[in-house]
Amino acid sequence: MNLSRSSFYYKPKGNGHERMKADADLRDRIEAICLESPRYGYRRVTHELRYKGCHVNHKKVLKIMRESDLLCRVRRRRVKTTDLRHRFPRYPNLIKGMVISRLNQVWLSDITYIRIRTALFTWRRYWTLIPGR
Repeated sequence: MNLSRSSFYYKPKGNGHERMKADADLRDRIEAICLESPRYGYRRVTHELRYKGCHVNHKKVLKIMRESDLLCRVRRRRVKTTDLRHRFPRYPNLIKGMVISRLNQVWLSDITYIRIRTALFTWRRYWTLIPGR
């Protein structure tokens, strides 16, 4: 008999219809959780499913939530770079009504926000890690 060993022992997985039915049931459970708690992401939904007894991989939950458009958008926190309620005087805009007629008549500058805290933290940490200092 000219049949390879892998072909002889091959057992097909369950048919696709059963898998589609299981995915539809999982999708219904995920939608129910998302309707109950709309701010949940895929990690919390996975945790909730496991708590309720449905052991499923987080990648499967993420895939289903992407397909069903159930992922919530992450709100990014903005870093305040300007303090408008300071005690210093505000100077008027001296070039507001000026008509500029030639080159180099008006020069402007702006203060750029540079985050220094992380650089200092890294620098301090570097010096504390060196033995003997």
